[in-house]
Amino acid sequence: MSEPTSICILNYGSGNVGSVANICRTLCDEVTVSNAPEAIESATHLILPGVGAFDRSLQKMRERLPLELIEQQVKIDKKPLMGICVGLQVLCDAGTEGGKTAGLGWLNGTVERLESHGLHLPHIGWNTVHFAEDSWFAPAFAEPKEFYFVHSFALAKSADASAHSDYGSQFVAAVERGNLFAVQFHPEKSQTAGRTLLSRFLEYRTDA
Repeated sequence: MSEPTSICILNYGSGNVGSVANICRTLCDEVTVSNAPEAIESATHLILPGVGAFDRSLQKMRERLPLELIEQQVKIDKKPLMGICVGLQVLCDAGTEGGKTAGLGWLNGTVERLESHGLHLPHIGWNTVHFAEDSWFAPAFAEPKEFYFVHSFALAKSADASAHSDYGSQFVAAVERGNLFAVQFHPEKSQTAGRTLLSRFLEYRTDA
């Protein structure tokens, strides 16, 4: 029998920590905002939020988060982790915002400036997301859904892509690799669709 669901929202100073915590508390009784090793180890699910530039966010993560422990929890212990916005980007091989910077390399692809073809950047607002049929989230989103975006950089392609959207050109809206999930949009700003996505993420268990 699996243990009760509990969430640790990794706290390295991201501006959307509070709003992510608020929506998570509507879905789960045990929600902690922390970068403490004991909180990370005791949680069943981890969330890496993100707002801001790739290079500066990654620097703060390296300074404030126990990344080796988190990598062990995700890659070896197979604990589910959800990255949000910049929390997706830093998991990738590299990013070009602020100069090309190596990412954590847990997901495939390089984050580059959106090819918006004249559309205003940053890309702010609601946009349609199409999930692949084999995505973990596909059962909850049989039809494309609107999610809320705030970004100027994204993956144009990735071997781990599980959803896409369009803003001047197609870009990757979500990536998945086993128990590792990440989305370019903000589920905490996406109302019912965001709650549905996070609820589906919490259904992913490796201790069942």
